[in-house]
Order: sequence, then structure tokens, then C-alpha cells
Amino acid sequence: MTGDRNINRKHVNYRKAGKIKKKLHKQQIKKAALSNKTAQPKSIEDMTKKDRRELVKKQKKMEKKQKKRQLKEAASKEIEEEI
Repeated sequence: MTGDRNINRKHVNYRKAGKIKKKLHKQQIKKAALSNKTAQPKSIEDMTKKDRRELVKKQKKMEKKQKKRQLKEAASKEIEEEI
């Protein structure tokens, strides 16, 4: 895989990886810990700054998509009315 090269340079929370079987190779555990995004804090205050920024970015992206979708629907309705 392409992302395997830089995996040793990233910081890993091994407690998250504890859920995974201990028989796995250390690098596999590291990879699984990095990909484990399920354990997110429930309240915004508990989140780290980086997590909050990512959440805001995702929300803005979703809002943009929603606006685009609404504009497309409105435009298609206008075209249908003209025909």
C-alpha cells in the first residue's frame, strides 16, 4: 500500500490499538490505530483543536453540497416549467 512508508513517523495512541489482537505485528497495530477514528469524543468541548477544525470543515463542505444540490433542483424545475 502507498501509505505504509510514512507509518513509522506518525504518532500513535497505542491504547486505541489495544482493542486489536496482540498477536499482530507492531506495524499492523500502528496502522490500525491510525485508521481507528471510531472513538471520538461526544461533546465538542472534549475534542482537540484539530478534531474541531476537521468537524467544521466537514460541516462547511456538507453545507456547500446541500446549497449546490438545491440550486440544481431549482434550475431543473425552472427548465421544466419553461417547457
